[in-house]
Amino acid sequence: MQAIENNYNFLKLLVENFFKSVLITMFFVFISPFTLFSQGCWTQLTDMPQARYNLVSFAIGDTGYVVTGQSAGGTFRNEFFKYDPNLNTWTQLANFPGTARTGSVGFSIGSKGYVGTGRDNNGNTDLFWEYDPLLNSWTQKASFPPGNRESATGFSIGSKGYVGMGLNGTTKTDFYEYDPLTNTWTQKANFPVAIGRYAAVGFSIGSKGYVGTGYHSGFTRNNDFWEYNPATDSWLQLANVPGPARADAVGFSTSGLGYVGTGNQYMDFYSYDVGSNSWTQITDYGPGNREKATAFVVNDIAYVGSGYYLSIKSDWWKLDPASFLTNAPLMGCDSLLIDSIYYAADTSLITTVPGVTANGCDSIYIQPIIINNSTSIVLPPITECDSALIGGIYYNNDTTVIQNLSSVVTGCDSLVTVDLTINFADATVTTFQNTITANATGAIYQWLDCDNNFALIAGETSQSFTATSNGNYAVMVTENNCTDTSSCVNITGIGINEWTSAINMAISPNPNAGSFFVSSGKEGQFKTIEILNFLGEVVKVISTIDSITKFDMNDRKGVFLVRCSGDGFTAIGRVVLL
Repeated sequence: MQAIENNYNFLKLLVENFFKSVLITMFFVFISPFTLFSQGCWTQLTDMPQARYNLVSFAIGDTGYVVTGQSAGGTFRNEFFKYDPNLNTWTQLANFPGTARTGSVGFSIGSKGYVGTGRDNNGNTDLFWEYDPLLNSWTQKASFPPGNRESATGFSIGSKGYVGMGLNGTTKTDFYEYDPLTNTWTQKANFPVAIGRYAAVGFSIGSKGYVGTGYHSGFTRNNDFWEYNPATDSWLQLANVPGPARADAVGFSTSGLGYVGTGNQYMDFYSYDVGSNSWTQITDYGPGNREKATAFVVNDIAYVGSGYYLSIKSDWWKLDPASFLTNAPLMGCDSLLIDSIYYAADTSLITTVPGVTANGCDSIYIQPIIINNSTSIVLPPITECDSALIGGIYYNNDTTVIQNLSSVVTGCDSLVTVDLTINFADATVTTFQNTITANATGAIYQWLDCDNNFALIAGETSQSFTATSNGNYAVMVTENNCTDTSSCVNITGIGINEWTSAINMAISPNPNAGSFFVSSGKEGQFKTIEILNFLGEVVKVISTIDSITKFDMNDRKGVFLVRCSGDGFTAIGRVVLL
């Protein structure tokens, strides 16, 4: 019965998933003609106290941190600043303990920040450091194992950090995983582009990392985009970043989307959707063109700043990533009424609401409308045994089932028709003495021992079964592609000879709760009284010459034989203990 319900539900899901795939296809057809810009969604913040470019940043909890980079005259920096988004203030902390440097990588894992590699006054470096905000202190960690490196790409996934590519005389492809618990580096699969990459963006979304853009072979720019899966240690190429090829851009993720923008003095910005592997252009970077900037994310808000365009910059801006919204599709069956207008075909309604966000940004709302049509479905004929459960209703006979199937995906009903055939296996039996016969003819039989957890009785596959010992037996019958098992039949009295006697034997009360009397016509007629189970085993015996004998068997339940023996006779009766 459950099988037919599963088939029915599978077909229901199949119908719904068909419409869902159509719905998704139509949805992207609707959206694709529109290039969506959320206007004025960058808000300027307090400037960083020191102008610099090619710096690194990371976030821990509610705070952003910025360090290293270069200032006027190409001077390398090691000043360390934190930004409080709640107060919109910058605070200078103790200097970064490593050498002043540029082109480093930075990321955070849990409650710690990590900064390393880069180029200082002595050339490229491989040193790495860990920052603890609770102690406001830095600790040197294991160096980057392949050696000195600048303009590498770094990000974190869960409890691990990842650093790779970069430049040290030649462009690199190697890629490493850092475990802060063991302070060890492990080499992973190389970045799959053989000519390598440096000055690329890197960030993570969920359990995967993403790398894109950057230089190779000198200053050749790229716009390819790759996904790294640490579970399989493999790379997968994705849709290219739109716009011109670029390097020295910024990349980050927030609210499940990735973002890439600026670089090479560009200002355009794009968001990336992992589920659809697609990019959407958003508002250009607030102040305009920029390269070698940096970014961090606190509480799903992105903060981007510093960098270079015509001069070294200290300005910082935040992005409201929720400035445009695509609503869930509205679905109608054959037509849909919205604001007194009937829509009989698929479409999308686009509404711009100016200046509604906290920072005065416009919001663009996209409302897809999907119109589905009623359908009629004829399912293949179905054959089941005994009964079938379809749509919550049990059917016990051959019939044609017609039901309306409501789809939560399409909003329409479908008329579903299925021809149903119900087959049975006859599992009734007839018993004569110690022989049991299945009433079904021409079937497949297997006799079972009910007292042994319905174990198969070896070799007993005939229509009839003759028991050779007391017990309970059943037969499993297969016919009409159905299998059923009979009720258990109790066979007793095998191995015990019952004798008739004119002796007036009586058992009372019968049935009883375990206490009863066995009586004869006179004293001395009985010599021995035995109580036996139906396997012929003696469970109690009393030697007596009394005419009335009492038995107490409160620890027994069931039907027992009472065998009374005297001079030259045996009399047998039955007693039921409740």
